[in-house]
Parts: sequence; C-alpha cells; structure tokens
Amino acid sequence: AGIPVQLFGRREIYREELEKLGILYRILPDSISQIAFIRNYLKEETIVITAARTPGARAPLLIDEESLR
Repeated sequence: AGIPVQLFGRREIYREELEKLGILYRILPDSISQIAFIRNYLKEETIVITAARTPGARAPLLIDEESLR
C-alpha cells in the first residue's frame, strides 16, 4: 500500500490509465468554480501539490487563501 493520491483534471481520457496506477482521478466540472470544487477535498489531505498550464496563458489559481484555513 502506498500513499493515497488524488488528481484533478479536465480530460476523462486519462482516468483509466491513472486509476490503474492507484490514483483517484477527479474531473473538474465546468459548472462550478475549480477552487470551490477542489476546496471540498482539501480538508482530507496532508500535502497538496498543484500544477496547471495553458501554453501562453497565466497559470490559473487553483487554491485560494480561504481554502487553506
């Protein structure tokens, strides 16, 4: 047994491959704020690592100050 890992993403195509590796893959919904969606899971976690990239654009805010309280 390893460390539990959750990954948030937008593409369903990656789910099967990631879940075979034991990673829980959650799809970010378009209907609500990404920050609000991720915030629901933060209280369960000890460590959070974020990364987001859209070539040529400023990286989005994934976790705001309120989420860390």
